[in-house]
Amino acid sequence: MKFYFVLSTFIIAMFIGLDSYAQQNQSSGIPIKKLSPTGVNPGSKDTTVMVRGTKQQDIGDVLHKLFHNKTTPEIDSITSKPQVSVVPAIGYTLVTSFAVVVSGNIAFRNVPQSRISTVVASASYTENKQFIMPIQTNFWTKDNSYEFVGNYSYLKYPQSTYGLGSNSRISADDPMDYSLIQFYETILRHVAGNFYAGLGYDFDDHWDISERGNPNGSVSDYANYRQQAQAIFDRIDAKYKQLNLDYDTDTEHMVNRVQQASWNAYFDKKLAYMPPVNED
Repeated sequence: MKFYFVLSTFIIAMFIGLDSYAQQNQSSGIPIKKLSPTGVNPGSKDTTVMVRGTKQQDIGDVLHKLFHNKTTPEIDSITSKPQVSVVPAIGYTLVTSFAVVVSGNIAFRNVPQSRISTVVASASYTENKQFIMPIQTNFWTKDNSYEFVGNYSYLKYPQSTYGLGSNSRISADDPMDYSLIQFYETILRHVAGNFYAGLGYDFDDHWDISERGNPNGSVSDYANYRQQAQAIFDRIDAKYKQLNLDYDTDTEHMVNRVQQASWNAYFDKKLAYMPPVNED
């Protein structure tokens, strides 16, 4: 094993030495007679030496260019003229089934020095007769002092509900329908460097809410929402009260009753001598 290591080191060192020697100035050292390969005109150019100032290249130069290639930066094509793109698509989810989607975006700059402003929007119509249209905007002022970030949505969304709580049953299918509009807007002001701060406003509104009811004709959780929600809250409250009782029972042996009684008497005495509270 040691022999092969020494042999490999020697071969590598020999190639490095030959490569270094080949790169030396041809004008120094012992003159070398140029030999022409068989079948080659002696007057033809030798491409292995410097030609018109062009340095010869070996495998090391090729690999260096391959892995350390510095590409010329592309010219930014986003100007004040909006760049528009539209792409149709199809999709599928468990909630919507198949859907036809048209997506698009617009990109532009207010001035060449400002950041890119964008508008991204799509419209979808699904197999379940749902219509979804989200719009996202990002606008920059000319001097990049302000950024306006918007998120707007409109939904016409028929969708079944199956009741409240963890005891919902798939058989309690209650088809519902509603419309929803969302308006979210945030205004950011430049503070320092890349740090911006600002305020936002969120608005949601549901309307045209309707339901068909449970298949068996019973009162649905939606129609009986207040009672159903109160029942869930009551169960949670009872659960945590029981946890407190269990904790007190489990840790009762750790309480020093005599010491606790002395502390109670001490604080009762302090409270008795406290000045009256001025209610004025």
